[in-house]
Amino acid sequence: MTGEQVYSALLRLYPRRFRLEYGDAMVEIFREARRDAAPGTFWLMIVGDLCRSVCQAHVRDREPALTHLWRCALAAVIAHAVVIGSVAGVVAASGGSPRAISEDVRVSHVHSGWLAVGRNDGRDKLVPTIAVTLENVSDAALDGVHLTAVFRLVGETESWGDAYIPSITADSLAPHALTMPLILQSGLGYTGTETWDQLLLNSHFVDVRVTVFAKRGAAQWQEIGEWLVQRGVVG
Repeated sequence: MTGEQVYSALLRLYPRRFRLEYGDAMVEIFREARRDAAPGTFWLMIVGDLCRSVCQAHVRDREPALTHLWRCALAAVIAHAVVIGSVAGVVAASGGSPRAISEDVRVSHVHSGWLAVGRNDGRDKLVPTIAVTLENVSDAALDGVHLTAVFRLVGETESWGDAYIPSITADSLAPHALTMPLILQSGLGYTGTETWDQLLLNSHFVDVRVTVFAKRGAAQWQEIGEWLVQRGVVG
C-alpha cells in the first residue's frame, strides 16, 4: 500500500460531508508536502494534524455522537502509535529548523465583522467572520499553504468555533502576488428575534477575537495574526 493510499484511508476518519468538500484538495496537498518534507518527520506531522482536525471536523458535523467519539478516539490511537514509532527518526534527523511560514507570506489586508447566515424558527443568526488577503513575499511561486482560524470570546481561552481552508489558491501563487480575500467564519454565533443591529447592541453580547494560523504542506501551524472581530454586519 502506498503512502497516498494510507493517507486516503485515514481521511475516512473525517465526517462524510467534510471528505466530499475537502478530500481531493487534502490529497493534493499531501502529495506536495511529501515531496518537500523530511522523511523522518513527515508522518509525525501528518498524523498529529489529522488527530486535531478530525476531532474539530466532528464537532462541527451532525453525525451521531457515538460516531464522533469512536472516530476521534481512533485518530488519537493512530497518532499515539505514529509518535512512538517516529521518535527515533525525529531524534536522528538534524536537518535544521523548518522554514517559517512568515518568511513566505504576510497578511496584506484584513476585514472582519458579523455575517447573517439566515433565519431559523424566526430567529436571526450572526456568526463572526474574517476575510484575510495574503501576499507571497518570497521570490518563488508558493503552493500547498492552508489556513485555520480559532474564534474565542473576549476574556475566554476556550474555542468558540473554528474554520479551515485547505488551500489558499487553486494554483501556485506567484512571487509578490496577492490572494483573493480568504473568508473564515465560525460555526457558532448569536441568535435572536431582534434585528441585526439590535443583536450587536444587546447587553449580553460579548465580542470575539480570532487567531489565524497558516502552514505549508505538513509543517507545523504558525500564527500569522490575531484580531478583534469588528462589531458590524458584513456580507
